[in-house]
Amino acid sequence: MATKDISDERVIDRLATLPDDASRIKFLSRRRRLHSPAFVAGLDEAVSMLIRVDLKKAGAVADAAVTIANKLGDKESRAFALRAKANALWSLGQNKQASEARPLKPDVRSAYLSSR
Repeated sequence: MATKDISDERVIDRLATLPDDASRIKFLSRRRRLHSPAFVAGLDEAVSMLIRVDLKKAGAVADAAVTIANKLGDKESRAFALRAKANALWSLGQNKQASEARPLKPDVRSAYLSSR
């Protein structure tokens, strides 16, 4: 396993333990390398794997993805973060909230589809 993979895994584990937006923002403010669309996409991928083993951790990582995407402000990051959040909510049986988290606006949806 590469050093970066281990480092990202540790960051994801740490993000999963942070209880709220304020603590996530404080943590992220000291780690500028995490402020990237690629990292948000990686968190989306991590959530897809975590929903099979740890739903609470998947939800926390999805919340972190949303926090970063909101900070970045780009459509692609927001699409990945909303997908992560919707997947985590759906896995928790919160289907109504999951459908509301999905990027329904055409510009966000097209940004997501074009990134695939």
